[in-house]
This record gives sequence, structure tokens and C-alpha cells, in this order.
Amino acid sequence: MEDVRQEAGPIEGAAAAAAAGGGHRSVHATDVDAEEFPHLLQQYYARLFPYGRYFRWLSYGGGDKKTFQNREFSFTLKDDVYIRYQSFADQAEMTAGE
Repeated sequence: MEDVRQEAGPIEGAAAAAAAGGGHRSVHATDVDAEEFPHLLQQYYARLFPYGRYFRWLSYGGGDKKTFQNREFSFTLKDDVYIRYQSFADQAEMTAGE
């Protein structure tokens, strides 16, 4: 299989390898420049993260429509800064912050 990293970044390269029939390609920490990592995370959550599946999974539990609204999300930012007690009304609100 051709090394697609020469033509594209790690995320785009993995997508191109999968499309070319190369299957899954892991991206290791050594493959990613530390300065480029925040941009790659932004691209991952904007283009690849399965928000719909994640929302459906966290909305399970019967007919109560507030199941997802009552979930607490916590995020860890740079330098171990924590944002806790976050909640979202629906999938659209959850993806609005991407």
C-alpha cells in the first residue's frame, strides 16, 4: 500500500487509505506534529466524529425525551483545565460547538 501521508495530513491520509481499499490506518502520536495537533482535533470533530450515533447511544432509555438533556459532559482542555457540568438540549446544540 502506498504511503498516503506524503500527500495529505494524517486524518486525510487515513481517509484516503481507507477509500483506496487499504482498510484502517492508525495514527500514532509520533505521526503528528504537536503544533498541528489542535487543528487535527478540530478537523476530526468537524468531519469524522459520529455525532448522530453518539447522540442516539446517550439518548437510550425509553420514552423520556429528557434522557440526553440530563447527561453531564466534562471536557479536558490544554494544561488540564476542566470544564464540567455541561449539558445539551439535543444533537444540534451538541454539534454547534464544533
